[in-house]
Amino acid sequence: MRESFPRNDLVIFGACVTMAAAACLLPAPPSHAPGLALAGFTLPSTCLLHLATGSDCPLCGLTRSLVCLGHGRLMDAAAFHPLGPALAVFVLLQLCYRAGRLILGPGWLPLANLSSHVRLAPFYLLIAALLAAWFIKLALLAATAVPL
Repeated sequence: MRESFPRNDLVIFGACVTMAAAACLLPAPPSHAPGLALAGFTLPSTCLLHLATGSDCPLCGLTRSLVCLGHGRLMDAAAFHPLGPALAVFVLLQLCYRAGRLILGPGWLPLANLSSHVRLAPFYLLIAALLAAWFIKLALLAATAVPL
């Protein structure tokens, strides 16, 4: 009898499909656009840190980066957020892995034998890379700031 798949596989698969579809279906922003547009209207910023302080958070630019990738604009994607292409690869790998688990069952890839710390390592590396990119961006902004 086939093992039932964990419900989180279906949720993560659905989230990855939604992200990939949105990246391809949203209109691509012009280079260095301040936000995304939909039906001719610029969508408001949803970043609370940016609204409160005017500074970008570690995730600012990722949506625009993923949308540019969905339209094949790699250079614009990297300009909006340097980790956008890496996040897209992470999402595509998750999409393939979760689809395999849903179709072939949980044991289709021998990752189940690895400890949870090893299986979560890519996620931790992605979070660390986002924070490192943010600190570098803040350091560059501070270095180029004009003193009052």
